[in-house]
Amino acid sequence: MDTRKVQQVSVSTFVISLPREWTKEIGLKKGDIVTLKREDDGTLRVFPGIPREDKKKIRYLIHADLCREKGLLSRILTGSYLLGHDTLQVGSNKDLSPGHLEEIRSTTKKLMGLGIVEQTLNKVIVQSFIDPTKFSIYGLVKRLHVITSSMQNAAIKALVEHRPELAKEVFHMENEVDRIYWLIARQLLLAIRRKEVGKKIGLEAPIHLMGNRVIAVCLERIADYIQMIANGVLQTLRDDEVPPKLLNDIRIFSDIIHNLGDKTFKAFFNFDAKVANEAIEAVELLDMEQKKVETRLVNYFSGRNRNTRFNNPYACRSASYIIWCLAQIATYYKTVAEIIINRVLEEPNKFCESEELYQDPPASDAKRLAKSTRPDLGSIYES
Repeated sequence: MDTRKVQQVSVSTFVISLPREWTKEIGLKKGDIVTLKREDDGTLRVFPGIPREDKKKIRYLIHADLCREKGLLSRILTGSYLLGHDTLQVGSNKDLSPGHLEEIRSTTKKLMGLGIVEQTLNKVIVQSFIDPTKFSIYGLVKRLHVITSSMQNAAIKALVEHRPELAKEVFHMENEVDRIYWLIARQLLLAIRRKEVGKKIGLEAPIHLMGNRVIAVCLERIADYIQMIANGVLQTLRDDEVPPKLLNDIRIFSDIIHNLGDKTFKAFFNFDAKVANEAIEAVELLDMEQKKVETRLVNYFSGRNRNTRFNNPYACRSASYIIWCLAQIATYYKTVAEIIINRVLEEPNKFCESEELYQDPPASDAKRLAKSTRPDLGSIYES
């Protein structure tokens, strides 16, 4: 490491000299151009000449013959998409099997912007036509929340109003959630490798990469649970008529969790630790409400309530499953709220601030100070 003293040659111009060994090594001479690049941490990097972006087009080759296990080719395609590869070629030494072709087609349907551009008997070329930097990361997160919120409303409304077609619509909405989730994951992985991508998608700091990925995962898992709720709704409506009072209990329980989700993401987009804390406290109290609904459920479908004819165990199991899935959704909102509070604390704020501490003096100085401040016993006795 070399050090250089900064020289001022005019009112607004400062200069430093370059290491002679470095200039000789790269062949830099008088009149040549160097490029300075400012990094996120404030440092400067010096490049000889004018760096040019690599314009080479790269085709990522995937060997289908090695993907004999079911689902492996699909997962490799998905992983390659997440890593930012735009052109993927799936090849085989012989004809691609029907199973491999089906995995390729299903994968291109679930990944946003991916399509088949060329196909032969032993080769399929898949191309990504979407620029991930064109989408704001927070815009996509908001879109995910809106869709999952609509999914929950549709599933519970299907149960209360006996409308199975609404429950089936949830499955289509869940596919859209998956497409957005994979796009977010691709954005974040690209931002790790290329800092300029993070700036284009609105990522304030590299430290937010992990938190945003966890939030996207939470929303994707919430969509999975709502899809399971839709399955439970279809089963409940098919097995038996559910008591209206129980339907109302489930609807109220769902509304509590729906409002919890709205509060959590209000805190997320407003950077509000207080509201995030309210969401966490609400989750802590949710267990009591869940037990109340489950107790009424048992009473409805057991022999304890002799005035009811609702004794179908399958309908009881489906209704209990719906309540359990709703409770699981709340735990993911709690995780998001905890991330919000941690993010607020990254910088000094109204809740807390940093204060510089003075270092203790060296041991030798401490002894000297102690000696100088020690009272003179002789003078005390004399007085």
